[in-house]
Amino acid sequence: MKRISILILALIISSCSSMESDADKYCEYLTETQELMPKVYELSAKAAFDDKSAKDELEDIQERIDEKRKELEEISKKYKDDETFKDYLSDNCDSFKDIETLNGMDLDF
Repeated sequence: MKRISILILALIISSCSSMESDADKYCEYLTETQELMPKVYELSAKAAFDDKSAKDELEDIQERIDEKRKELEEISKKYKDDETFKDYLSDNCDSFKDIETLNGMDLDF
């Protein structure tokens, strides 16, 4: 019985640290994407005037953003109905707070 209790405790602890790790990664990706947006706008304007280097750089940034978006979607699926995950992000992630404000707290996980 004692072994089962220890195993259950270990599973709870590992799932919490995993959730925190995923939330930290989620926050990092949100922040990186948010920080890239001004550059995207700038390069889009330059690319509109046939600036080849701006088009190339914009493509690279868009690929990075797409990779991050896919990772964010995977993490979101994992915690779709997990209020603890959302609460952790609300308490520890400024980028998440910004999105909550923009969306009027209506986020779909």
